[in-house]
Amino acid sequence: MRAVRFESGGAIKLIQLPNPQAGAEDVLVQVLAAGVCRTDLHLLDEVKGGEHSPLIPGHEIVGRITKVGEDVYTAKVGDLVGVHFEQPCGRCRQCRRQRTNLCEDGTTLGFDAPGGYAEFVVAKQTTILPLPPSLDLAMAAPLGCSGATAYRAVVALGQAEEDDVVVIVGAGGVGLSAIQVSKAYNAHVFAIEPREEARKAALDSGADRAVGPDESRAAFRDFAADVGADVAIDFVGTRPRSTLDGLYSGQEAGLSPSPPGRRPSKSPQTISWTEARRISARTPRRWPTSPGRSRSPKQVVSGLWSRERPRSRPRPRC
Repeated sequence: MRAVRFESGGAIKLIQLPNPQAGAEDVLVQVLAAGVCRTDLHLLDEVKGGEHSPLIPGHEIVGRITKVGEDVYTAKVGDLVGVHFEQPCGRCRQCRRQRTNLCEDGTTLGFDAPGGYAEFVVAKQTTILPLPPSLDLAMAAPLGCSGATAYRAVVALGQAEEDDVVVIVGAGGVGLSAIQVSKAYNAHVFAIEPREEARKAALDSGADRAVGPDESRAAFRDFAADVGADVAIDFVGTRPRSTLDGLYSGQEAGLSPSPPGRRPSKSPQTISWTEARRISARTPRRWPTSPGRSRSPKQVVSGLWSRERPRSRPRPRC
């Protein structure tokens, strides 16, 4: 098969390789479309600088199954599928907890396993998703990367639902996908983005308001009054006293800064890769009293919550 490979020194070459072979629980997919992610450019820089071995990139993949392993039961030859790039081991603690995106011993297509910049790619049967034949393949390819990441942040972790106020920081590829996912759940979306063209893209993607960081606080007060944000998702990794200060009042997902005046206990990168979460509990109606206690519940949890309705939808197990 033909494949594109990032070579030492930064060269990009078209090479010939034997067709890959599918294992018992794998499928062989003929690649019909492969997206170009900014991460691919970072990988190219790493290969060029000697920080990464040569590789076949491409982790946004759509194709048609041409062969299936003997133990495959989720698909058949001829199926049009999207391929998720994370290939979990299925055995580690995280996989047993159904948190396969945090797998401790798997591989990742386009990173440490041959990716989609090739005519064929091998994937585990548990990492493919059937696609409707009418779907535009070029549009479908990024769904396994920015689409899946945005869905997990907005829905699985953020639990956004109808009428929620969702703040999206960063209108890059994943941020724009998060806007679309949020609007699909009929949420009110407030986007924060310094670049004018990206703010326009945010509005085109369905955001109700898109502003720059410097005007975000005043604009958000006008947007949400005293309601606050139900879900605040930072796709950039901002620092303390960032654009999120004063906006947040509910769930958090993805990257998020510390409360005003405090340093984050973990770096944004660590929070992202480990899916660390900070969870707050609302104070009870009746505040327990004790000698010398003078602070009110409002003073203790000021700014954390603004709504008193329970969330009826159960947490997804993913």
